[in-house]
Amino acid sequence: MLTKKSLLKAVRKEYMKSPVDLKDLISCSGEQFIDNAFKLVLNREPDLIGKRLYLSKLRKGELTKKDIIIILRYSDEGKKADVKIIGLRRFILLDSYFLKSTFKKTAKKLKFAMSSLICSRHPKTTTEFIDFSTNEYAEFEECFRGKEQDIKKRLNIYTPLVFDLLEKSKTELIKAVDCGCGRGEWLEIMREQGVSALGVEINDVFLNRLKNKGIDAEKADVFEFLKATEDNSFHIVTAFHLIEHIEINLRVTFLREILRVLKKDGICILETPNPRNILVGSGDFYRDPTHVTPLFPDTLQFIGKTIGFSDSVCFFLEKEGLVEIDNYSFDSLEDYVSVSRDFAWVGKKDKEV
Repeated sequence: MLTKKSLLKAVRKEYMKSPVDLKDLISCSGEQFIDNAFKLVLNREPDLIGKRLYLSKLRKGELTKKDIIIILRYSDEGKKADVKIIGLRRFILLDSYFLKSTFKKTAKKLKFAMSSLICSRHPKTTTEFIDFSTNEYAEFEECFRGKEQDIKKRLNIYTPLVFDLLEKSKTELIKAVDCGCGRGEWLEIMREQGVSALGVEINDVFLNRLKNKGIDAEKADVFEFLKATEDNSFHIVTAFHLIEHIEINLRVTFLREILRVLKKDGICILETPNPRNILVGSGDFYRDPTHVTPLFPDTLQFIGKTIGFSDSVCFFLEKEGLVEIDNYSFDSLEDYVSVSRDFAWVGKKDKEV
C-alpha cells in the first residue's frame, strides 16, 4: 500500500541518487566548499574534525578541491552513498601525459591524506575503549587513579617547566593542550598559572565535569584532533597516562604529530607507568585492562631524539623533583623497588618544521 510516508521515502531516496556536477561542487570556496562536498557526496553534514582537517590541507595547498572530492567519493562511506558525480571520471581518466605527470603527484597526495585519515580513525586509541562504557571507565578512574586533589598535587612537579616557558615568553600568550585530559587536574593547574589551556577528551562523563568546572575542553579523538591542528600551534602539549593506551604501531605517529603542532621552543610532557619499578613492570601495569604495553624510559628517550626533538629526556618522579633516569644504575634490587612508579618524558622542539 502506497502511503505518504513511503512516497516521501522513495522521493528522498531518488533525490539522494541525483547526479552532482563536479563543476558545481568546486565552484565555491573555503568552508562552503567543504560543507557542500560532505552534503552532496556523503549525504551528511561535515563532522568538526573532518572539516578542520580538509580545510587546513586545502588552505596549505596540500590537497586541491578535486583531491578532496575523490577522497570523499571513494571512501567506504562515499561508496555506500554511491553519488554519481558528473565529470569526475573524466577528470581521473585523462590523457596519458596527465597520467604520467600530474596524476602521479595527485596520487601521492591522496595516498598521504588517506593514510593520515586511516591513522586518525584507529579504533583503539586514547580513552575510547571497547571494554568499558564511558561511565564505567570514569568509575574505574576514580577507583584506581586516585583522588583529584592528590593527582593535582603530584602534577605540580611539572610547574617549573611551565614557569620557565612563561619567563622566556613574557610578551606572548602561552597556548597549551592536554591530550586525554580526563578529570582536568592539569588544566586546573594551567588555569591557575594564567596559561590558555585546552583539554581534549572523548569521555562524556569527564567532559561534563570539565564543563561544570568552567574548563575549556573539546570532544575529540586525540589523533583526529592532532591531525586537524595547524603546524606550530602550541607552546605546551601534555598527555598524562595516555601513551600506554595507544597501540604500539601508532606511538611514533603520536609523537611525530606532537612535534609538528609544537611551536619553536615548545615542550611536550608525557607521563606513563614506569616498568623499571619491579612492582609496576611485573604486575600493577596490567591492573588497567585498557593498557596496551608498557614503554621503557630509555626507549622513549631514544624515539624522541630520533624523530627530531632537540631535547628528549626521561625523568623519574622523586620527592626532590624530576630526576634524570641516568642517575639510577639499576645494579641492585633496591633500585628496582624504590624507583618511582611513574616516569616522565620531556621533549623540546628547537625550530619550526
